[in-house]
Order: sequence, then C-alpha cells, then structure tokens
Amino acid sequence: MKLRLLTVLLFALVRTAGAQCSNLNFTSQSQVNAFAATGCTTVTSLALRGISNTTPGDDPIVDLTPLAGITTVTGDVTLVLQDLVNIQGLNNIATIGGQLYIQGATSLTDLSLNVGPSNAFSGLTAIGGGLYISGNPSLVNISGFFRLRSAPNVSITGNAALATITGFNLLQDTGLLRIASLPALRSITGFGSLATPRASSTVQISDNALLEDILGLAALTAVDLLTINNNPSLQVLAGFNNLRNVGTLNISGNGVRSITGFAGVTLSNRADITNNPQLQAITGFAGASAPGLYISDNARLLDIAGFNAGTFATVGISANPALTALSGFRNTEFTGAVNVINNAQLDSVTGFAGPRAPTAISLSSNPRLRGFTRGFVFGSYTTLSSLTIFGNTMLSACAQPWVCAYLRRGGGAFIASNAPACTPATILQSCQVLAARAPSEPGQPYPNPVTDVLHLNTPGPYTVRDLLGRVLRKGQGAEVPMADLPTGVYLVETGQPAKRTIRIFRP
Repeated sequence: MKLRLLTVLLFALVRTAGAQCSNLNFTSQSQVNAFAATGCTTVTSLALRGISNTTPGDDPIVDLTPLAGITTVTGDVTLVLQDLVNIQGLNNIATIGGQLYIQGATSLTDLSLNVGPSNAFSGLTAIGGGLYISGNPSLVNISGFFRLRSAPNVSITGNAALATITGFNLLQDTGLLRIASLPALRSITGFGSLATPRASSTVQISDNALLEDILGLAALTAVDLLTINNNPSLQVLAGFNNLRNVGTLNISGNGVRSITGFAGVTLSNRADITNNPQLQAITGFAGASAPGLYISDNARLLDIAGFNAGTFATVGISANPALTALSGFRNTEFTGAVNVINNAQLDSVTGFAGPRAPTAISLSSNPRLRGFTRGFVFGSYTTLSSLTIFGNTMLSACAQPWVCAYLRRGGGAFIASNAPACTPATILQSCQVLAARAPSEPGQPYPNPVTDVLHLNTPGPYTVRDLLGRVLRKGQGAEVPMADLPTGVYLVETGQPAKRTIRIFRP
C-alpha cells in the first residue's frame, strides 16, 4: 500500500502541463508500470537502475515497455542496466537533449536493431550531449543506433566482451569518436556516413587488444586529431583512403605490418609513426604534406618508401633498429630540416630528391651507414644552411658534388666522428679530384656520363627529355638531379629560352 501511494505521489509531482513530465528516477517496476498512465511523451530527464540477480530487492525493474510513449528527453538519460535484458520500451525516443549513458549491463548481450527485448534505440536520431557506452561486461554487439545522425561525442569504452560495432551507419555529425579499451573487439565497420566531423574533432581508436581491422571509417575526409594506438592485433592499416585533411596523426603501438591508406593527406600539424613493433613497410603516403613527420622506434621497419611527391617541413627518422634503406622521398618539397639519426642497420640513403634542398640535413649516429651517393638529389642547394654528418663510423663516401659545393661556399657544417675519409679536409681534397672531371670546353655540363647530379656551367632554366622528346623534368639552377632516372640517354636543354641541347648518358 505504501509503495503504491509513493508511486502515485511521484507522478503527481513530475507531471507538468500537457504531455510532459519532469525528472524521472525509476527505482521499481511499479513506478515504471504507473508511468504509462501519465500520457507523457516528453520528459526532462530519465534515470533507472535495472534488476540485480544477486540482490533483486522487493520490486526490481525487469521490463521497460511501459515507457514506450516517451519520444523526447530534453536532458540526460542514465541507464544502469545490471541484469535487465528487456529494454525495448525505449525504442520510440527520437531525441535526447543531454547525455545518454548506458552502463553496468551484466546480462544484456546486444544493443540491437532487431525487433525484440534488446531493441532499445532504433528510433533515436539525435543526441544533444554525448553517447557513452561503458562498463558493460556482458555486451557483445552494438548494432541498434542505425537512425542516429548527430551526437557531439560518441564514446564506447571498457566493455569487456564487446566484439562488433556495426550500428552507426547514418552518423554524420560528431566531434569525438572514441573506441577504446575493448579487449574483445575484432572489427569496426559501422560508421559509413561519417565524412567530416565537427571542428576540433577527434577520432581515437586505442587499447583494443584483438582489433584486426578498421574498415568502417572509409568515408572520413577530415579530422583534427586521429589517434590509432596500442592495438597489437591490428595488422593492416588501409581503411582511410578518402582522408584528405588531418590536424595531427598518431599511429603508435599497433601490430600493423604495413601502412597504406593515407595517400594525398594534408596535415596541418604533424604525423607520428612510432613504436609499432611489427611494422615493416610504409608505402601509403604518396603526395602527403605535413609541417612535421616523425618515424621512430619501429623495431622491424626495413624501408621507408611511401612519401614520394609530398611536401614536408621537418622530417625526423630515428631509432628504427632494422631500417636498412631510405628510398621514399623522391620528387618531394622540403622546407625545413631532414634528420636521419640513430638507425642501427641503415646502410644507404637513396631517397631524398626534389626541386630544392631542405634548410638543414643531419646524418648522425648511423653506425652502418656507408654512403648517400643518391640520397640528397635536389635541383638547387642554395636553401641548405646547415649540414651535420656525425658519428657514422663506417661512412667514408662523403665527397658528393653537392657537399663539395656547399663546403666551398662556406656553408655551416659539422662533420666529425665518421670514417677517416669523411672529414672536412679529406672531403675538400676529394672534391679537387671531382673538379678535374669537369670538361675543358667552357659551358659543357659535367660529369657525362652522370650518376646523380649533372652540373651546369651557369645557373638557369633546364629541361630534361627522353629520346622521344617527352619532358621528364623541368627546373631552375646549376644542378640537375638525375639519380632517379633509369639507365639511358637523355637530352638536356639549357638557356632561356632553350638555346642548347646536350646529350647525356646515365649508366
């Protein structure tokens, strides 16, 4: 009798004008059952705690179907589900003005789109605050938010048994997507409409021990912060082929063997690819641009070949103990520094080429580095103002034509602790030998044959063609990069307009 009286008093207090009720906090099934008689379709807030099989109490909440009349919640919805498995009474809610919290489920396995007890939010289209699904140890599948289009935050974390997320295919508007600390999650496939999140947006996928693929974000075109880290079973990262604009990109601590999905991406801040212990190849950033690119501490990375035709300010490649070659920065614009430091197995550098040299080059503490003959081939070196070649104990072949020219013009250099043949004095001595290769005929480009850089007598415009007349390269300056061209005979036109053609052989 007392419980019934309390229930009547509750709805007498919460009922307001029209079909609207104030804050609802259900603690018993009697209260839930009595709600249907109020006729309320709009409530200010909704909170409930489901049955606990261990301590069920006198009147536990086991059925939410009497709440089916609710279509709008202007504030928060907080569901502490416990052993409640019948939640279909919430499937007519279309909008939630505040936050939606789903937590504490110990028996419910699905938030499903299928008709039945687990169909809870099939009518939900918008959340004004955030969606937080966390701490539900029994939850295995989320597929029931297939009409949801807008939610400032979507956070799915700490659900120990959650294996699949497939239910957000209409979600277009969010500022934060966090999928984290889900030790049973194997696949993310359910965000096919998420193209351009809100300003200052974040996508974080982290600490998911069994996650094998990320295929559900293929429509994503822009995000301010993209973090993919500590997913040790993630073997391939290739699901971001439409991504074009990113603020900061962080890929770290994953099990990926290759990274292939970021061609043409423009970063406004930096990209960090670090501490991925199984990573062997990076091939997926052709045409990318970033103020900062840092690749470090990837234990099995063998080659970096995927950044051709890009634009970068600072590039740092360091502490990759298995790295043997650098070949992937051809036809690339550099506006800052290139630092290649402390890569224990690095044998050669062949991959940096473009119209202009960076402002600084540092080759330091690479104990097996033997040469960089084709490593830094640029149309002009006038932009270079700092050169460091230090601590490369096996490096002797340092007398490259561009190094000679740089030292002769008094460019700032620190060259020490390399093999005996790589000191400023020995380099300049070797440069005299290279200079002797210059032809006696005035104005004749040299050397010919050429392996890396063709030197012109006078700086100016040049054009490189093959024997069919196809233009392979155009530029301005006194040095023509040739290292990336295949063996053959080429026609080099010099002057303004092209006044002279020289036949050049590249062995």
